[in-house]
This record gives sequence, C-alpha cells and structure tokens, in this order.
Amino acid sequence: MRNSLPPKFLAMLDKGVACHQAGDLNGALNIYNTILRKKPLNPDALWLKGAVFVQLEQPLKAIKVLQKAVKFRPSDPMIWNDLGMAYEANLDIALSRHAFEKAFSLDPKTLVIRINRARCLFLDGQADEALIQIDSAIALDGTLGAAHNVRGLILKKIEKVQDAAKAFSSAMLCEPQNLEFMLNKAQLLILLKQFNESEKIVLLARKLSKPGSKYWINATTMLGVSL
Repeated sequence: MRNSLPPKFLAMLDKGVACHQAGDLNGALNIYNTILRKKPLNPDALWLKGAVFVQLEQPLKAIKVLQKAVKFRPSDPMIWNDLGMAYEANLDIALSRHAFEKAFSLDPKTLVIRINRARCLFLDGQADEALIQIDSAIALDGTLGAAHNVRGLILKKIEKVQDAAKAFSSAMLCEPQNLEFMLNKAQLLILLKQFNESEKIVLLARKLSKPGSKYWINATTMLGVSL
C-alpha cells in the first residue's frame, strides 16, 4: 500500500502516475521499475506497471505482473479489473470474465468495472445480459463514451444496426476524437450503405492516427470500401 512506502518512493510513485496520465508510458514504466528494484513486492507499483503493459498491448507481461499484484492485494477491485483487461487482450475470455466478476463483487458501483463486465459478457456470447448491464451503467452516467461504444457493439451483434449506429454516435459525442469509436461508427455506416458519411469519418480517423498504426490501417481499408 502507498502508506507502506517511504516518502522518497511515494514521491517517485506520484511522478510515475503523472507520466502515466500524461501518456508517457515508457517514462512511467521506468519509474515503476525503479521502485520495484528496491520494493519488489509493492502492489501499487506492480499494479501500475501491469496497467502500462495493458496500454502497450503486451498482455502476457501485464498478466504476469498483475497476478503478482493481486496476490498481495486480493481485495483491490481495480487490480482485478486491469487483470481482466489483460486476459481479454490475450483472448482468454473465461479468465477475463472471472477477473471482471471478482472486481464487480468487490466494487459494483465503479462504472469502468461495470462497463468491462458488460463487454466481457458480450464477448462470452451473452449479448442479452450484456445489454441489460450496459444499459444500467449508462443510466447511472451517460457521459462515458466507452459505455455507449459497448452498447453499439452489442446492438450490432443482435442485428439492431440502426440502434447500434446511434449508440456509436453517442460514444463519439462523449469523445469526438476516439479512434475506436470513430471506426466502429464508420463500419456501421458502411453496412447501412451511407458511404459519404463513412468516408468523412475515416478520413478524419486517418488524419488523427499514426501512419502504420492499426487504426490508420483500418481507417485506410474502410476508406477504400467507402470510395
């Protein structure tokens, strides 16, 4: 726990979190590793290091670190949540669902946990239950783009395409430059044969994404389809 760290390491941890929040993932990782060389069992540094690996799309490294973190702090819902995200990225839906269910049992009120749980239910083939859960999350707070995005994915799966498009639009209203939301909406517009509208979105997505990244590649492919 933070209060188990000496002031020097607390200051380092805060600096690492600041880098993390600013998007400097490698800088944050270096700081967390520095702490762990001296305090190898500190669950905060382990958890945050695992969270960085999730964002860097290195799920196996994330799983290894987060499993260790949750061992030392088994009642922390956010560590379970991030472990679920790592399992999901590694395509292990059974373990992902277990982790999200554990996080939800510890903290049913935190919306990010509810959203992740709903998405995992959807990936596990339980679209109807997932829709109930994501609607309950949106009822609590409709300003989270991730919730509307998950709702769109569910509605698309159950072939409510028009409703799915509206959900993705809501997601984009919350986060206008979120590339994932943009491309999900563009894909729906292509299905609806609204090619001019999809073209506008994918052109913007290409502009906002890094050339050669997965978002840039997907946007370029969708642009070709739209044209």
